[in-house]
Amino acid sequence: RRFPGEEFKPECLNLTVKHPLKIMVWGCMAASGVGRLHIVDGMVNATKYIGILQKCMLPSAQLLFRNQFFFQDDNAPCHRAKLVTKWKCQKNIRTIDWPAQSPDLNPIENLWHKVALEISKRHPTTKRELIESLIAAWNRVITHDHLVRLVHSMPKRCTQVLKNKGWPIKY
Repeated sequence: RRFPGEEFKPECLNLTVKHPLKIMVWGCMAASGVGRLHIVDGMVNATKYIGILQKCMLPSAQLLFRNQFFFQDDNAPCHRAKLVTKWKCQKNIRTIDWPAQSPDLNPIENLWHKVALEISKRHPTTKRELIESLIAAWNRVITHDHLVRLVHSMPKRCTQVLKNKGWPIKY
């Protein structure tokens, strides 16, 4: 609320950004830590996605697991392309089938939210500042305990989705 004549006082304004800075990022996580980040240039197709997996996911998986693991990605068309499926098979990457449009079943979405909140505190105004803020947040605000809680929340999430007959849950 404001009094007449106060409509242009800075403390009475809610500023918005019509065209916020945006970048596309690929990242991965496990209970044991976070993996490499990749800033995506342009749109992702099957070939570019394989390059990201080769450059970031495989080294991250080696560092985070050293043994067998299941890889989870969503149902983006480039993730399900025949070329990508064949590459994963050749690399013996075991995946888990996930329903489409189910961010509540993907714990990294909770991580991205936490990172985004931290970035918003810095108010980046350039793409470079946004990337620097992202890297700082990725390496600073994510704790081991938070990662463990997210990974261990998966059985409960799956149970809740089944109980809710596939409809979204609180996550």
